[in-house]
Amino acid sequence: MAQVKISVLPEATSIVSSDVLPIVESAVTKKVKAEKILMVKSLTDVRWKSIRISPEAIKLGGVNDPNFAVFKKDLPDTSTGVFLYWFDKDAEEELFFSFEAPLQYKEGTDINFEVYWVPKVNGGVGATVCWGLEHVHANEGSDFGVTTIDCIDTALPSEDLIADRHYRTEIVVCSGVGVKVGHIHICRLFRDATGAGGTDDYDNDAGLLGIGIRYQADALGASTKDAK
Repeated sequence: MAQVKISVLPEATSIVSSDVLPIVESAVTKKVKAEKILMVKSLTDVRWKSIRISPEAIKLGGVNDPNFAVFKKDLPDTSTGVFLYWFDKDAEEELFFSFEAPLQYKEGTDINFEVYWVPKVNGGVGATVCWGLEHVHANEGSDFGVTTIDCIDTALPSEDLIADRHYRTEIVVCSGVGVKVGHIHICRLFRDATGAGGTDDYDNDAGLLGIGIRYQADALGASTKDAK
């Protein structure tokens, strides 16, 4: 096999996982696939990333606030315990938050909002909790319009609700058409306890574990400070 100087090899304009790069992997192997370096299938593949927003860091409005109360304590019942925000079964209670599309975000793709929550007691047969999101967003240099309200009353796993079990509700998939990195999304999360936007017939409090934002990423970051 003829020897080739790395310095004379042409610069690669694109790389896929099957390409072999000249790099020392071990004492006997002088090549390694790009996949092993990048830990992805190729440079053009899309990956999913997530942002978790902690309820404890979210702004309360001071009017329709959920109750902040104990979730679990130690067995002798002598500790302070851990706390959650509990959303009432009869009244619409709410929290406020916002987020920025990160530099890894694949521009123009949809953004998924999810709620992680827990029932206080077992639910009746077929009972559901309905979560709602009021939201508005804009790119830098663009104007904010009117808000949109979405309500979803399904949960995963799909079953009769079990006390203390971790459930996930995908509230809404926001269209990413025209969305750029750095866009700002302003949101109000609430429990649609009155059933205005969906069915909420779970007859007890629902505890909020967190808010998840899942998005597609096509890069480690942006090529400049302000744009992809």
